[in-house]
Amino acid sequence: FLGDVADGKIHLDYRDRRGPGLGPDINVHLGRWGDATLKYYYVHDSQPNYSTNVYPYFGNIPEDRQRVYLGWQATPATNLNLKALVNYQTDPLFLHDFFESTYTANPQPNSFFEAQKYWDNWSLDALVTPRVNDFFSQVERLPDVQLTGYRQQVFDTPVYYDSQSSAGWYRAYSANMTNGLYAGTNGIYAASAARADTYHQLTLPWTFFHWLNVTPRVGGRLTYYR
Repeated sequence: FLGDVADGKIHLDYRDRRGPGLGPDINVHLGRWGDATLKYYYVHDSQPNYSTNVYPYFGNIPEDRQRVYLGWQATPATNLNLKALVNYQTDPLFLHDFFESTYTANPQPNSFFEAQKYWDNWSLDALVTPRVNDFFSQVERLPDVQLTGYRQQVFDTPVYYDSQSSAGWYRAYSANMTNGLYAGTNGIYAASAARADTYHQLTLPWTFFHWLNVTPRVGGRLTYYR
């Protein structure tokens, strides 16, 4: 413990079959700028392909294996949320071999940055998902932005309006899966595309007999791909 600013622990392991491993877990407390967690773990694996014998082929697993995890979440203002997550590993089986519970929960962890801004009747969301590990299939979003209009009254009329509009640039990668689940270490670039979508709706809610709700609506959607 370092006062109220940081705390953590250090792993120092030795496995009689696989060799030594070590690394720190650090939690940093930044006040209004949230909390951050950094985890690093390094293994000099004396038998890196030992656990892959039950599979047809996984490619060459290096002896020097490592993982970097960085998570951050903050609410600097009451209507602003920020999140970031970075998951890097040297090979697709690192979590499988050394962090089994983490692997079981999520065998292909993503990396992303997300920002959410709220107002009374609107919210703006931005998401970026870069490709950090090139041996997993993934769709990059660079970025994906969405504006949501919550149901709100139109002036003093009984009519209500809501909407959802989004735009993004996407790149799809597929892992090289020749002769095995994770054969090869380089993903194949599949396709890229831009997409914009907007949906708007007007509703006129009515209540009859204090229990029957009727809501006629009219709306439209426009979607563009490139």
